[in-house]
Amino acid sequence: MERLLRAFARNYKLYAKILAALVLFSCALGLYLHRSAGGAEAGEILITDAADSPEGGETIGASSAPAENAAADAAKTEPAEASAPDAEASEAEAAPEMIVVDVGGAVQNRTVLVLPAGSRVYEALEAAGGLLAQADMREINRATVLRDGDRIYIPSKEESAAKTTVPQSAGGGAGAGVTNADTPSGNVAAGEATGLVNINTADSAELQSLSGVGPSTAQKILDYRAAHGRFARAEDIKNVSGIGDKTFEKLKDRITVD
Repeated sequence: MERLLRAFARNYKLYAKILAALVLFSCALGLYLHRSAGGAEAGEILITDAADSPEGGETIGASSAPAENAAADAAKTEPAEASAPDAEASEAEAAPEMIVVDVGGAVQNRTVLVLPAGSRVYEALEAAGGLLAQADMREINRATVLRDGDRIYIPSKEESAAKTTVPQSAGGGAGAGVTNADTPSGNVAAGEATGLVNINTADSAELQSLSGVGPSTAQKILDYRAAHGRFARAEDIKNVSGIGDKTFEKLKDRITVD
């Protein structure tokens, strides 16, 4: 024991240095291990983030791609939807407005015509096949602009000679032979206000509106009126060739002489 103590006493400085070195080594080792452990955890975090980031990137990419596509589709659809009304408006503007007019009298085809708005009398007459040889155009203004619902009546020379009432124009008399429901002629017979046809003033077209009266019979009535003057009574129409008792029975409730 003494020897150990003496040996220690002689070498305590050396032992102290060794002990101090061991302590320092232990501290250094502990610090190293601590840092190594921290670095490993950080490395794991970095590796985990790196491993997760592609998945996250893929998720973000996957979710953003449809959003971008949807936005692109919306951008394409909106102009298309917005252009649809424009296209309809363009078609509406391109389609001309149409009017319906009635053409009768001394024309090739008595008919109802559908014409572009702004058409004139001469265009309607051309569409009806033109005039008959006996047409009297002296009081017809071919340049009159037609309106929807106009009625064009071309009198024959015989009708004019018989001084049959010629309807005035819808424009206030500028174009004889054209009438419109909105502005009827001022020469309409009083009986027409009640729905009756005045056989003393009616023209061929008005007479033909009666049951059993066609173009031929209407002309006979006009010829009789021109030769004999006014009918005194409704029954006098039976004096016209072709109109007997049966025909008169059909007419008597529709005609007047006043």
